[in-house]
Amino acid sequence: MDIQLVHFPGTRMVGLEHRGATNKIGETWTRLMPIAGPAGLFRPDKRTLSYFQCGDASIPEAEIRSYAGMEYAADAEIPSGLTHVDVAAGDYAMYVHRGSYTGLSEAWKKVVAGAEAATGRAVSSRDSFEIYRNDPSEVAEEDLETEIYLAVD
Repeated sequence: MDIQLVHFPGTRMVGLEHRGATNKIGETWTRLMPIAGPAGLFRPDKRTLSYFQCGDASIPEAEIRSYAGMEYAADAEIPSGLTHVDVAAGDYAMYVHRGSYTGLSEAWKKVVAGAEAATGRAVSSRDSFEIYRNDPSEVAEEDLETEIYLAVD
């Protein structure tokens, strides 16, 4: 597993809130599509991402807050019901998962287990996220690429 230590410069996203298990965020993406699509928020110059506020292991699963969304242009009109989220700049263990989104839970487990050894840094309680490099409507499932960012201290 090729886990790298990277510095992420931070970004701002708008997203639809998801509560509960992070591996169920696909349901939120399904609800987001008919809101964000007509609003013109899916743009080739803006990345799509899932943001997970679950770095604190003491948070009960039902209360974990995550967001399905995208970066947005400064002049974008944001539909009601979506939330602005600042994705913090910082150091992260980053791994590129190739293949189906159904394999992401297992990939996350491996990143969490291997991050300290790969980066020489302890896993942080800061939030983590995924960036989707390509569009599942445009590439085969086995060609999907997802960047996993796990915060490290």
